[in-house]
Amino acid sequence: MIAGFMHETNTFSGLPTSLESFRARDLRYGDDVKKLFRGTKTEIAAFLDAAEAFDWQPVTPVFANATPSGKVDEEAFRHVADTIIASIRDDGPFDALLLALHGAMVGTHVDDGEGALLEEIRAVIGRDVPIAATLDLHANVTDRMAELADIIVVYRTYPHVDQYDVAREAAGLVQRTLRGEIKPSTTVARGAMLDGADHGRTTRQGPMTELLTRAESKSPTHPVVGERRRRVPVGRYRRDWPERRDRQRRTVTTGAEMG
Repeated sequence: MIAGFMHETNTFSGLPTSLESFRARDLRYGDDVKKLFRGTKTEIAAFLDAAEAFDWQPVTPVFANATPSGKVDEEAFRHVADTIIASIRDDGPFDALLLALHGAMVGTHVDDGEGALLEEIRAVIGRDVPIAATLDLHANVTDRMAELADIIVVYRTYPHVDQYDVAREAAGLVQRTLRGEIKPSTTVARGAMLDGADHGRTTRQGPMTELLTRAESKSPTHPVVGERRRRVPVGRYRRDWPERRDRQRRTVTTGAEMG
């Protein structure tokens, strides 16, 4: 399965994010998802290209994306989440799920939107089906997200220009998982920071480029744990919730134990 559910929530905004908000920007279903994204430099396009290269038969139940604004209301969240869950039940079983997420979605009913979505998916597919997720550099990655997604690959650029590349990387890891070459898992570590590394800007030398260099230097294959790929999401600073207040910078590591 290939699907997307993206929103960068500003919890200080009084403008609610409704189902109409998603319709106003991007809310597509089924084959319309493929028609919209094929030939673009987006995550969904990369997933589709990987599916063709690896001879997968992808199902694309929904892609939803709304302009950054206030909390996502429960109706909108349920609509997209239920569409994904219904496809899992009706169109499955699936060998793997590839999800284009943002990582900073907050709902009116839940603080960790992506974690809640992944939890619902896991409740249906179980623990054995690999899930790969791409995340924005401004994602607020929670422990629950890391526990529930086998593979998380985060943008490395801001302004964002590498969405396609990170999605192809994620898809490649899924293919290796399906072949039995690796057994991926994800962990997240946090470090205190007043502001998110110049908001993650990578157009010039600065805090973010230094963090990326340090993360990459610690990513080579380890003799015991196998491959390690570290990314540094700096988080969404316009967001007030417990996991955000006392710690900001996160290092997300997808480790791939050799099969």
